[in-house]
Amino acid sequence: MLRDGSIIDGRYRLLETIGSGGMGSVWLAEKLSTYERFAIKFIHQHALGDDSYCARFSREVQMLRGLRHPNIVDVFDWSIPEPGRQPSAYVVM
Repeated sequence: MLRDGSIIDGRYRLLETIGSGGMGSVWLAEKLSTYERFAIKFIHQHALGDDSYCARFSREVQMLRGLRHPNIVDVFDWSIPEPGRQPSAYVVM
């Protein structure tokens, strides 16, 4: 469960939720090693078992990574569910 102060993959500390929508929630987070602040979008936990939902999220991340424009966020990091790992899917913007 995501909550203020949670540490994500040993790299990011969640500070506060800043939005939510159809695919998931967006959090303000701080990178532990540099104290930089980012927005992190997580897909809903209930969707992690849905392969088509995860594929859609992965396509979104790949598309964002390929775009460069002042009005489009940059992608700095991401994670998709992997076998044998605690399920999480997020993109750091």
